[in-house]
Amino acid sequence: MAFVEKALVLLMMIMVAAQVSNAADYKVGDSAGWTTKGDINYKKWAAEKQFKINDTIIFEYNAQFHNVMRVKNHAVYMKCDASAPLETYTTGNDTIKLTHYGHHFFMCGIPGHCQLGQRVDINVPNPAKSPSPPTTSPSAPTKSPSPPTTSPSAPTPPTKSPSAPTTSPTAPAPAKSPSASDSPAPVSNTPSPSPSRSNASPLNVGKGAYGFVGLAITVFAIFYI
Repeated sequence: MAFVEKALVLLMMIMVAAQVSNAADYKVGDSAGWTTKGDINYKKWAAEKQFKINDTIIFEYNAQFHNVMRVKNHAVYMKCDASAPLETYTTGNDTIKLTHYGHHFFMCGIPGHCQLGQRVDINVPNPAKSPSPPTTSPSAPTKSPSPPTTSPSAPTPPTKSPSAPTTSPTAPAPAKSPSASDSPAPVSNTPSPSPSRSNASPLNVGKGAYGFVGLAITVFAIFYI
Protein backbone atom coordinates (compact mmCIF):
# COMPACT_ATOMS: atom_id res chain seq x y z
CA MET A 1 0.00 0.00 0.00
CA ALA A 2 2.85 2.38 0.89
CA PHE A 3 4.48 1.65 -2.44
CA VAL A 4 1.32 2.67 -4.30
CA GLU A 5 1.07 5.94 -2.39
CA LYS A 6 4.72 6.76 -3.09
CA ALA A 7 4.19 5.97 -6.77
CA LEU A 8 1.21 8.34 -6.92
CA VAL A 9 3.17 11.13 -5.22
CA LEU A 10 6.04 10.62 -7.64
CA LEU A 11 3.67 10.71 -10.57
CA MET A 12 2.17 14.00 -9.37
CA MET A 13 5.63 15.50 -8.97
CA ILE A 14 6.55 14.47 -12.49
CA MET A 15 3.35 16.04 -13.83
CA VAL A 16 4.01 19.30 -11.96
CA ALA A 17 7.59 19.39 -13.17
CA ALA A 18 6.47 18.82 -16.71
CA GLN A 19 3.95 21.62 -16.46
CA VAL A 20 6.55 23.99 -15.00
CA SER A 21 8.98 23.19 -17.74
CA ASN A 22 6.28 23.71 -20.36
CA ALA A 23 4.87 26.89 -18.80
CA ALA A 24 3.95 29.54 -21.33
CA ASP A 25 3.32 33.27 -21.34
CA TYR A 26 0.16 34.62 -22.94
CA LYS A 27 -0.48 38.27 -23.71
CA VAL A 28 -4.20 38.90 -23.35
CA GLY A 29 -5.61 40.09 -26.70
CA ASP A 30 -2.26 39.38 -28.43
CA SER A 31 -1.03 42.50 -30.24
CA ALA A 32 -4.20 44.52 -29.43
CA GLY A 33 -3.69 44.14 -25.68
CA TRP A 34 -6.28 44.92 -23.01
CA THR A 35 -8.58 47.57 -24.51
CA THR A 36 -12.06 48.49 -25.62
CA LYS A 37 -10.93 49.69 -29.04
CA GLY A 38 -11.31 47.60 -32.12
CA ASP A 39 -13.34 44.47 -32.56
CA ILE A 40 -11.67 42.19 -30.01
CA ASN A 41 -13.45 39.04 -28.83
CA TYR A 42 -11.66 37.96 -25.63
CA LYS A 43 -13.91 34.92 -25.25
CA LYS A 44 -12.79 33.60 -28.63
CA TRP A 45 -9.18 34.45 -27.86
CA ALA A 46 -9.24 32.40 -24.61
CA ALA A 47 -11.03 29.46 -26.27
CA GLU A 48 -8.17 29.10 -28.76
CA LYS A 49 -5.56 28.62 -26.00
CA GLN A 50 -4.59 25.60 -23.91
CA PHE A 51 -3.84 27.03 -20.47
CA LYS A 52 -1.92 25.01 -17.87
CA ILE A 53 -0.80 25.41 -14.30
CA ASN A 54 2.09 27.90 -13.98
CA ASP A 55 1.28 29.60 -17.26
CA THR A 56 1.49 33.38 -17.10
CA ILE A 57 -1.02 35.80 -18.51
CA ILE A 58 0.02 39.38 -19.23
CA PHE A 59 -2.32 42.36 -19.36
CA GLU A 60 -0.90 45.32 -21.26
CA TYR A 61 -3.03 48.46 -21.32
CA ASN A 62 -3.07 52.21 -20.79
CA ALA A 63 -3.35 52.59 -17.02
CA GLN A 64 -5.03 56.02 -17.43
CA PHE A 65 -8.11 54.41 -18.96
CA HIS A 66 -8.19 50.78 -17.86
CA ASN A 67 -7.45 48.40 -15.03
CA VAL A 68 -7.76 44.67 -14.29
CA MET A 69 -9.99 43.11 -11.64
CA ARG A 70 -10.19 39.44 -10.71
CA VAL A 71 -13.73 38.57 -9.61
CA LYS A 72 -15.13 35.74 -7.55
CA ASN A 73 -17.29 33.65 -9.85
CA HIS A 74 -19.15 33.38 -13.11
CA ALA A 75 -22.27 35.13 -11.81
CA VAL A 76 -20.33 38.24 -10.83
CA TYR A 77 -18.40 38.07 -14.08
CA MET A 78 -21.60 37.95 -16.17
CA LYS A 79 -23.10 40.89 -14.24
CA CYS A 80 -19.91 42.95 -14.67
CA ASP A 81 -20.08 43.62 -10.93
CA ALA A 82 -16.92 45.53 -9.90
CA SER A 83 -18.05 46.24 -6.35
CA ALA A 84 -16.10 43.45 -4.58
CA PRO A 85 -13.15 42.21 -6.66
CA LEU A 86 -10.75 39.58 -5.32
CA GLU A 87 -7.76 41.49 -6.70
CA THR A 88 -7.20 44.75 -8.62
CA TYR A 89 -4.26 45.50 -10.93
CA THR A 90 -3.44 48.99 -12.16
CA THR A 91 0.17 48.99 -13.43
CA GLY A 92 -0.66 48.75 -17.12
CA ASN A 93 1.66 45.72 -17.45
CA ASP A 94 0.30 43.15 -15.06
CA THR A 95 1.71 39.63 -14.95
CA ILE A 96 -0.48 36.98 -13.31
CA LYS A 97 0.53 33.32 -12.83
CA LEU A 98 -2.14 30.65 -13.01
CA THR A 99 -1.60 28.58 -9.89
CA HIS A 100 -4.72 26.42 -9.72
CA TYR A 101 -7.12 24.55 -11.97
CA GLY A 102 -10.46 25.94 -12.94
CA HIS A 103 -11.82 29.24 -14.20
CA HIS A 104 -10.12 32.60 -13.65
CA PHE A 105 -12.44 35.55 -14.25
CA PHE A 106 -11.00 38.97 -15.15
CA MET A 107 -12.70 42.23 -16.14
CA CYS A 108 -12.02 45.92 -16.47
CA GLY A 109 -13.44 47.84 -13.49
CA ILE A 110 -13.89 51.15 -15.33
CA PRO A 111 -17.66 51.74 -15.63
CA GLY A 112 -19.05 50.54 -18.93
CA HIS A 113 -15.89 48.80 -20.15
CA CYS A 114 -16.92 45.32 -19.05
CA GLN A 115 -20.26 45.75 -20.77
CA LEU A 116 -18.37 46.61 -23.99
CA GLY A 117 -16.65 43.20 -23.84
CA GLN A 118 -13.49 43.98 -21.86
CA ARG A 119 -13.56 40.81 -19.82
CA VAL A 120 -12.01 37.34 -20.16
CA ASP A 121 -12.60 33.87 -18.70
CA ILE A 122 -9.40 31.83 -18.59
CA ASN A 123 -9.91 28.13 -17.85
CA VAL A 124 -7.17 25.76 -16.71
CA PRO A 125 -8.52 22.22 -17.15
CA ASN A 126 -7.53 19.48 -14.73
CA PRO A 127 -6.00 16.59 -16.73
CA ALA A 128 -6.56 14.16 -13.87
CA LYS A 129 -10.34 14.52 -14.21
CA SER A 130 -12.20 12.86 -17.00
CA PRO A 131 -14.65 15.02 -18.90
CA SER A 132 -17.80 15.36 -16.87
CA PRO A 133 -20.86 13.64 -18.34
CA PRO A 134 -23.64 15.79 -19.73
CA THR A 135 -25.80 17.28 -17.03
CA THR A 136 -28.90 15.80 -18.57
CA SER A 137 -29.05 12.49 -20.32
CA PRO A 138 -30.83 12.40 -23.65
CA SER A 139 -34.48 12.33 -22.87
CA ALA A 140 -36.31 9.19 -23.82
CA PRO A 141 -39.07 9.51 -26.36
CA THR A 142 -42.06 10.88 -24.53
CA LYS A 143 -44.46 8.68 -26.34
CA SER A 144 -44.03 5.58 -28.35
CA PRO A 145 -45.68 5.61 -31.74
CA SER A 146 -49.32 4.85 -31.19
CA PRO A 147 -50.66 1.79 -32.98
CA PRO A 148 -53.11 2.34 -35.79
CA THR A 149 -56.46 3.33 -34.41
CA THR A 150 -58.22 0.77 -36.53
CA SER A 151 -56.82 -2.56 -37.49
CA PRO A 152 -57.09 -3.55 -41.12
CA SER A 153 -60.61 -4.78 -41.60
CA ALA A 154 -60.96 -8.47 -42.20
CA PRO A 155 -62.40 -9.50 -45.56
CA THR A 156 -66.19 -9.18 -45.45
CA PRO A 157 -67.75 -12.63 -45.61
CA PRO A 158 -70.16 -13.23 -48.46
CA THR A 159 -73.52 -11.79 -47.54
CA LYS A 160 -75.42 -14.86 -48.72
CA SER A 161 -74.18 -18.35 -49.15
CA PRO A 162 -75.31 -20.16 -52.30
CA SER A 163 -78.82 -21.42 -51.65
CA ALA A 164 -79.12 -25.15 -51.36
CA PRO A 165 -81.24 -26.86 -54.05
CA THR A 166 -84.91 -26.74 -53.06
CA THR A 167 -85.44 -30.42 -53.77
CA SER A 168 -82.88 -32.99 -53.11
CA PRO A 169 -82.31 -35.53 -55.86
CA THR A 170 -84.93 -38.28 -55.62
CA ALA A 171 -83.34 -41.31 -54.21
CA PRO A 172 -83.90 -44.38 -56.34
CA ALA A 173 -86.77 -46.46 -55.03
CA PRO A 174 -85.54 -49.56 -53.42
CA ALA A 175 -85.92 -52.57 -55.62
CA LYS A 176 -89.01 -54.54 -54.84
CA SER A 177 -88.04 -57.68 -53.20
CA PRO A 178 -89.88 -60.62 -54.64
CA SER A 179 -92.98 -61.21 -52.56
CA ALA A 180 -93.88 -64.51 -51.23
CA SER A 181 -96.77 -64.74 -53.72
CA ASP A 182 -94.55 -64.16 -56.74
CA SER A 183 -91.85 -66.49 -55.78
CA PRO A 184 -92.36 -70.02 -56.95
CA ALA A 185 -93.62 -72.28 -54.26
CA PRO A 186 -90.98 -74.50 -53.05
CA VAL A 187 -91.30 -77.92 -54.50
CA SER A 188 -91.63 -80.44 -51.86
CA ASN A 189 -89.48 -83.36 -52.56
CA THR A 190 -91.16 -85.39 -49.92
CA PRO A 191 -92.91 -88.29 -51.70
CA SER A 192 -96.58 -88.19 -51.06
CA PRO A 193 -97.87 -91.31 -49.48
CA SER A 194 -99.39 -93.68 -52.00
CA PRO A 195 -103.12 -94.07 -51.64
CA SER A 196 -103.74 -96.73 -49.29
CA ARG A 197 -105.52 -99.47 -50.93
CA SER A 198 -108.59 -100.06 -49.02
CA ASN A 199 -109.69 -103.57 -49.03
CA ALA A 200 -113.34 -103.73 -49.92
CA SER A 201 -115.18 -105.20 -47.26
CA PRO A 202 -117.24 -108.30 -48.25
CA LEU A 203 -120.36 -106.37 -47.37
CA ASN A 204 -119.80 -103.66 -49.99
CA VAL A 205 -118.85 -106.10 -52.73
CA GLY A 206 -121.91 -108.14 -52.09
CA LYS A 207 -124.16 -105.13 -52.35
CA GLY A 208 -122.77 -104.22 -55.77
CA ALA A 209 -123.22 -107.68 -57.10
CA TYR A 210 -126.74 -107.77 -55.95
CA GLY A 211 -127.53 -104.43 -57.60
CA PHE A 212 -126.06 -105.49 -60.92
CA VAL A 213 -128.04 -108.65 -60.92
CA GLY A 214 -131.23 -106.81 -60.09
CA LEU A 215 -130.57 -104.32 -62.93
CA ALA A 216 -130.03 -107.13 -65.38
CA ILE A 217 -133.26 -108.82 -64.41
CA THR A 218 -135.18 -105.59 -64.82
CA VAL A 219 -133.78 -104.99 -68.36
CA PHE A 220 -134.57 -108.56 -69.36
CA ALA A 221 -138.11 -108.27 -68.12
CA ILE A 222 -138.75 -105.14 -70.16
CA PHE A 223 -137.50 -106.50 -73.51
CA TYR A 224 -138.79 -110.01 -73.29
CA ILE A 225 -141.99 -109.95 -71.49
